[in-house]
Amino acid sequence: MIQKIPRNFIVSEREKITLPIVAVLLIIAAVLRTQPHVSNSTPFFAIAILAGFMLGPTRAALAGVLAVVATLIGDVVIGLHWTMLFVYAGIASAALTGAMASDIIKSRTSWLGRAGAAFITSAVASTIFFVISNLGVWLVGVDSGLALYPMTLAGLVTCFEMAIPFFTKSLSSDILFGTCFVLLSMRLMAS
Repeated sequence: MIQKIPRNFIVSEREKITLPIVAVLLIIAAVLRTQPHVSNSTPFFAIAILAGFMLGPTRAALAGVLAVVATLIGDVVIGLHWTMLFVYAGIASAALTGAMASDIIKSRTSWLGRAGAAFITSAVASTIFFVISNLGVWLVGVDSGLALYPMTLAGLVTCFEMAIPFFTKSLSSDILFGTCFVLLSMRLMAS
């Protein structure tokens, strides 16, 4: 008796091209993350968005898992930390955001429309990461013995206020790299 292969395990012709590209990009991202750089200004996060964009909504979970694996590889080199689970959730959310927005970005008929959609996608993903990762700093700070912020609403607000300077750098970097990478990939894949 022949068993039917579940649709999730069937690789399309397009995916035979994009999966290796995404894997290579995420390996590059993991290596870049371990190199000296301006804090909160690397293309790593944008590559996670791009991975989701390239794999699309049907492979959103795979994009998230691959982005988390790339982050873990970088963490093994640069050091493990108390907020890893929150960072991984934020990175996975970036890949998922890219995946969920891919059809919207591709459906835009003008270059400006695609650029605008990629810009918004990058900004949304960066903001989600900011919220998740800083919630982690607030929650885990007490458990780690650091006690950075009290477990009160005022402590949570202070935690987010203190993170704003980091967010401005990362948001700018994520929007710049994310928008450029998505538009460039659309251009290259169309050729």
